[in-house]
Amino acid sequence: MGETVLHFLDVENDIEGVEWLHTHGASLNTANRFGTPMVFEVAAAGHQAMVLWLAQQDIDFSVSDGRNRSLFEYLRRGTEEAKPEWPTYDRMQARKKRAIEMEQFLEKNLPDVFKGAT
Repeated sequence: MGETVLHFLDVENDIEGVEWLHTHGASLNTANRFGTPMVFEVAAAGHQAMVLWLAQQDIDFSVSDGRNRSLFEYLRRGTEEAKPEWPTYDRMQARKKRAIEMEQFLEKNLPDVFKGAT
């Protein structure tokens, strides 16, 4: 998928590892080969502390992914179309719940990011 060690540590919520890589030159505004910014994946995983740390590093939350989706469009991807008879319905509902929780978190804790990413 074109992801690096930085992506792995970010999604695993390893702030110390990400910070070390960043201080040694790794860009926090990186994306995978599909154009998905690393911060989108961290937010989708619900890692609030990592999102706050990334915001403190001035990461760009206004970027879009390879399909031209904003952060919030990415977080809710596919959740509105999910039907109860689909085998992935429960997983999509969990994704939707995490998306709503992240949106509420950003609105409360990072209102400038929330406004810029919607």
